[in-house]
Amino acid sequence: MYHAYIIKNEKDFFLTHIQSQKYFKNKKDKHFVDYEIYDIAKLINIYKNLFNKVIVLKKKDIKNMKILSELFENNDIQKIKFKKVYYNRSYSKFSMKLTYIAENFLKLFNSSLYNFFNLSVRKIPNININNKLFNIINRKILYRLRYELRWRYFIQFRLDRIIPYKKFYVNKNNLKKIKLVNHKKFYENLKSSII
Repeated sequence: MYHAYIIKNEKDFFLTHIQSQKYFKNKKDKHFVDYEIYDIAKLINIYKNLFNKVIVLKKKDIKNMKILSELFENNDIQKIKFKKVYYNRSYSKFSMKLTYIAENFLKLFNSSLYNFFNLSVRKIPNININNKLFNIINRKILYRLRYELRWRYFIQFRLDRIIPYKKFYVNKNNLKKIKLVNHKKFYENLKSSII
């Protein structure tokens, strides 16, 4: 959600069932998790009821080419090699703090990181002049500028290279009623497979 500029505090995202019912009725924003009814086994069963073929792939198996080739019945998958590049890495502990600060600062001006993203990335106009070389250079500069102005790009490709990455962890005090032990056992026993 943070990568998509939906910036919320944990207390507004992880809700009890009663809180989520009130939140769902009273607010337009539906970005939250009702952690009291969250159940991996039930979620898998929902998918099984909706689709003929469901593939469950555990996060630890994402780079396991042998498992992927079996699941997708394609031996060529085993030839794929991954570089150690993490394009979709979550924000660091420091980046999360900085994101909250930036979001709260922009709120003072009745704005948000999402609005900044739309303004800076989507609304930078192209300048067209009857000069082919100028238009090519203009497009390249604007393309680069649109990338550089993205908060996510700044965090992951600029800030994380300066400040050492420390993983961000959700405050488990905000999840007092969730029974993590049950989910952990189910997940540990779950095999990446077609079900």
